[in-house]
Amino acid sequence: MGKGTYSGGGTIIRIGDEGTNWDSPDAAENKPPRTRISQDDNKRPTAKEIELEEKRESQAGESQAERKFLRNFISQCASAHATDKLTASNPIASKQLRKRVKNAGGNIKWLESNSTYQILFHEAFCRLRNENVPFEKVWGPRGS
Repeated sequence: MGKGTYSGGGTIIRIGDEGTNWDSPDAAENKPPRTRISQDDNKRPTAKEIELEEKRESQAGESQAERKFLRNFISQCASAHATDKLTASNPIASKQLRKRVKNAGGNIKWLESNSTYQILFHEAFCRLRNENVPFEKVWGPRGS
């Protein structure tokens, strides 16, 4: 007898006291039957589901744009700090951030209010100086 079409396939025939015993190395006989995929899994999305998905995608795009504005403004602040021109009102924040920065009390207080902003500011400052300046030296005299 020949081997099956898959690796390791085949049947072993054993002759014992009770007659011929067919042993199969394939455990497929012991597997539970496959269940049918429910039709709900293959249904088309409704107009409401499509609208919700589009809304999620647009919000993700907005948050990406917001992160870009944040990073850009923080880099401007780092550049101003490197030239000793960083003040509460210099540089001027973009329209998207202006109200938040003003409500925080100006550029420096806005930067100090969030540890993520401080880290981004420090990274931008180090990039501008092209050296690894210790965090405390950047934030020591001003920061928390």
